[in-house]
Amino acid sequence: MATSTAQALILTEDKDLERCLRSVLESDGFEPITADRVGIAMERLNSATPELILADLDIAGGDPIEFIARFGKSGESGRVVVFVSEQSMEKVAGAIAIGVPQYLKKPVDVDEVRLALEQARQHRRLVEELRSLREQTPVGAFPTVYGSSPEIQSVLKIAGQVAPTGANVTLIGESGSGKRLIGRLLHRNSARSKRRFMHFSCEGLGRDLLEAELFGTRDASGRLGMCEGGTLFIDEITQLPLDLQDKLATLLNARSGGSHRGPSPTEPTGVRIVAASSTSIEEALDQGRFSRALYDRLKGVVVAVPALRDRESDIPVLADHFIRAAARRHEKTLRGLTPEALSMLMKYSWPGNVRELEAIIENAVQAATGTVLDIDDLPALPEYAEARGYSLIPGAPIQDIEREAILQTLDMAGGSTTRAARILNMSVRKIQYKLKEYRLEALSAVRSETVRSVATATPVPRKNTEFVAGSDHRQRRR
Repeated sequence: MATSTAQALILTEDKDLERCLRSVLESDGFEPITADRVGIAMERLNSATPELILADLDIAGGDPIEFIARFGKSGESGRVVVFVSEQSMEKVAGAIAIGVPQYLKKPVDVDEVRLALEQARQHRRLVEELRSLREQTPVGAFPTVYGSSPEIQSVLKIAGQVAPTGANVTLIGESGSGKRLIGRLLHRNSARSKRRFMHFSCEGLGRDLLEAELFGTRDASGRLGMCEGGTLFIDEITQLPLDLQDKLATLLNARSGGSHRGPSPTEPTGVRIVAASSTSIEEALDQGRFSRALYDRLKGVVVAVPALRDRESDIPVLADHFIRAAARRHEKTLRGLTPEALSMLMKYSWPGNVRELEAIIENAVQAATGTVLDIDDLPALPEYAEARGYSLIPGAPIQDIEREAILQTLDMAGGSTTRAARILNMSVRKIQYKLKEYRLEALSAVRSETVRSVATATPVPRKNTEFVAGSDHRQRRR
């Protein structure tokens, strides 16, 4: 029977371990499924789809490594955690060789198991997101814009609302941030989708060539005429000369009958303009570099497209998409990135945005010789502190630098120790240990300060001493 509860398969003949894992799984919202032999575990997969496999490498009934390998080949989306005794540590190498991300020593630590479950949840969410994106159809969806961050989802929501209206749209965002892709989905999800979509950049072209390309000549149609009934994406529109901006505004006004609403979405006539700029159009207007008439035609719907560094949680999804696409083009088999390589990508500030990420992945896939991209396959990128603008004082003690890096990364990661651990290439347990250490240091400092304050304070009657100290303590806590 189908269930919405995430399932986890426990493979062990150790009853104590089974009881411990079952208890943790149930308290964390998993439905545990048990097997004490590899053969039984394989049978369980015929009727269940576990998100997590917890396998005891000490099991006597079959080879758990073979089972894990078969589980991975079946295309299941589950994570695997293995458990091993001190006497069987040599088996860990076999598990790591087939891609098992982590192992836990027996007897198990409950907190470590809980951390493994949290990582499994995150993995599950990412896999579901990727599956959803791959299954989207071209019409009525957003198949070319990847990401689940609030920043990009806000853009997609606005685009979805305005696409069917036929209104002209202006996109503001850094070079390489994906403005052209947003323009394409606006076209695809409109009544103009069966007509032509064209891209035209004003960057680096002289006035006469711009006029001929955009408006046409006596002998040839320009882009505006070629896109009749369709959509024209005009990139870097602030670089269009002022007189041509006015000419474009006049043409758009005439074709819409003087109305600023644009052509009817059900009867696509004329051309829909999706304008884009990497700089502020309002600033260009204030400086006299942009036509007021054209500004009035385009200001109705203005969408800010976020830079990649402002939607960094989308980097794993984008990297996965680019790796798969490049691997298909170059006929290679690549499973993705190593944790170290992903950490490197997460640390970089991406001045070239999504376009730069795509180019780096493309070159890395071309040169790759293994089945995953590792740090050695990627070009040298600035380190996290330099790229994010953090200042670590040269000559500072190494423990202070480590503390600063952990706290700053946690802040950037929204308090997620798992994500901070991935970025810093540290274990989650170490980060949690360090945070506990920092809290103890802070508590010790407060106590020392309190003692020092009481020792140097002006004596007061004994009956008021407790009240005064308590008042000072409450003020400090505030």
